[in-house]
Amino acid sequence: MQLIIDGATASLRETYVLKLFPTPPTIHLILKKDKSTISIAAVRELLNQLATTTNQDRVVWIQEANDLTREAANALLKVLEEPPTKTNFVLTLNNQKSLLPTIRSRCSYLHLPQTTSTLQSTTELQAVKTLMQQKVADRLNYLPQLGKDRQALLNWFDNLLVQLAQTLSRTHTQKGRIILAQLIKNSLNTRESLTQNGNLTLVIGNFLLSLPRLKN
Repeated sequence: MQLIIDGATASLRETYVLKLFPTPPTIHLILKKDKSTISIAAVRELLNQLATTTNQDRVVWIQEANDLTREAANALLKVLEEPPTKTNFVLTLNNQKSLLPTIRSRCSYLHLPQTTSTLQSTTELQAVKTLMQQKVADRLNYLPQLGKDRQALLNWFDNLLVQLAQTLSRTHTQKGRIILAQLIKNSLNTRESLTQNGNLTLVIGNFLLSLPRLKN
């Protein structure tokens, strides 16, 4: 996964990443600015670390990614184009528009709300909860309700991801965090497939079938 997270505050973004990629078992490689920027030297040091193979999942977490120098950003772009195995990349910052367009094009995107004090309308999340209580074979009956408008589906998943992010920030049980983190990853992957003009019925069908089963 290659993910850009913006919005909210630096503290909330940090909390979100730590819940999405708990350690252990995930190895965190954190890249942040030295003085005022993230230099090309820092990125090269990171690339040397990534050259070492591992059986554990890793997440490269670039904090305040807008502080990357242009040279550092270009070096990072090369590894985003051919990421190492078992390695996720997360770039957090206030506004993703400050990143190079070439980096943005390589990553999924999640915008966090400025505050989690007021939960936005949970229409999409409630639908997912209902689907998770249904038999797997019955979930495909929901396909017609989602429609076949690609932009509408992208908006649906954008809303769902915000609701999942807000819910994750309020969830303290390990089981709940694991389920929410998996839902977020599945939703991000589905949204990415939609942006790549994947077959709508197949992409959404796979998402519905991948939902974990919850008991009524």
